[in-house]
Amino acid sequence: MRENMVSKFYLFAPVVKEIIKTYVENGQSLIMEGCYIPFGREKDFADDYQCDIKYICLIFSEEYIRQHFADIVKNESVIETRLSTDITADDMIKSNGYNLEQYKLRNYNYIFIDHVYQINHDIIETLQ
Repeated sequence: MRENMVSKFYLFAPVVKEIIKTYVENGQSLIMEGCYIPFGREKDFADDYQCDIKYICLIFSEEYIRQHFADIVKNESVIETRLSTDITADDMIKSNGYNLEQYKLRNYNYIFIDHVYQINHDIIETLQ
């Protein structure tokens, strides 16, 4: 199953790359969920695209996940319908930990959500 998902991602990735490039070329804004943009994505875009791509990641703390896990799962399909709701809090904590490690290693911008999930434009502007 995992191999099938990975192979589908790599088939899909060139399409996502071209979608992003088209938005940049047309001066449009696009918000794309991070699962569609792999770590190391910067190697896929020339410098003239890089300056227009703002990559901001959201990370939940372990405490936040444990305290709000039911709400996270309840709202997981608000933006798009998810295929599965069988994730556990421990899985999410592990995934968030790995992602945070990768963001730090790659010097990516991220917003760490520890107590309150409230993001305003001022925070986003400082990360760009």
